[in-house]
Amino acid sequence: MLLVGAGAAYSALAPAAEKADLVAEPAYKDAAGKAPSSSLPGEEDTTGRDAQGSGTNAPSQPVTAPDFTAVDAEGREVTLADFRGKPVVLNFWASWCGPCQSEMPAFQAAFQRYGDDVQFLMVNMTGMNGETREAATRLVTSEHYTFPVYFDQNSSAARAYGVSSIPQTWFIAADGTVTARAMGALSEAKLEQGIGLIAS
Repeated sequence: MLLVGAGAAYSALAPAAEKADLVAEPAYKDAAGKAPSSSLPGEEDTTGRDAQGSGTNAPSQPVTAPDFTAVDAEGREVTLADFRGKPVVLNFWASWCGPCQSEMPAFQAAFQRYGDDVQFLMVNMTGMNGETREAATRLVTSEHYTFPVYFDQNSSAARAYGVSSIPQTWFIAADGTVTARAMGALSEAKLEQGIGLIAS
């Protein structure tokens, strides 16, 4: 019974890898209260509806990524705002999440390629479904990952982004606005596509 429950929780929290795709549809409204476009930059917005569903097809305003506080490997508090001025790849993960583990080599390769120009925030969902800082650190150490890891010990990031499933990745421009996001494990090609949207 316990194993069945754990399997159900895992299925709900970890989307299938093949379903991951980039979308420019942040789960937040702009300052005017309008829902952002569901199309990627350069694509036609086919929703044709504003927040009231009136079908104005007006372009949406940039959406500022919500700030949050996490803790780095040395125990120092950091906020998303600390990295303003640099493009950010924000990823939510846990050590027990298979799809999270499957995309980590792509993140490591991207960090090695873009780490000087793009800030990678690999935010561990510490406390989610029994996740611990120790388990997360063991995984990162055993796989020799060098990307920066942060711990969401107080659920600040989870609350700010409404994280109920992992992995998920947000691509944030240097000015702090959300460019795209992805739910589920990303392929190396999709990760490259997302980075291209914020680093170009």
